[in-house]
Amino acid sequence: MADSGTVWSPKKPVTISSITFRRQGAVWPVVTFNGDLPEARMNIPDLVGLIGVAGCLAAYAGLQLGRFQQYDLPYLVLNIVSPACLLFSLYHNFNLSAVITQVLWLGLTVIAWVKAVRRRERKIGAAAPDCVKSQT
Repeated sequence: MADSGTVWSPKKPVTISSITFRRQGAVWPVVTFNGDLPEARMNIPDLVGLIGVAGCLAAYAGLQLGRFQQYDLPYLVLNIVSPACLLFSLYHNFNLSAVITQVLWLGLTVIAWVKAVRRRERKIGAAAPDCVKSQT
């Protein structure tokens, strides 16, 4: 750890420090909560990873509860942003099986996106002659 300082709170001490990652030498702030619970650390890659998990679960829940359809734009965006966030987190805390899962998830979502775009183009192309006929 590069530097650390303890911030006093009436209930539990909180230590704020920074940590250096070996891969690129970036320094991320780390918040450590001490007290009755085991020590827990949270840094920027962890936070981005949690955002990715929340997005992934929101997309899945939305699909299962009928809020999203398979080709809805918000669903596809969540399924692209979520694995991207998780891959960012995994870059800093590598786990091969999780990386493979997220790369495949991202790839399948890109395929679904392409299918959605083609599907919309076919609908627009099929509807165009009806519009032309009705105007004459």
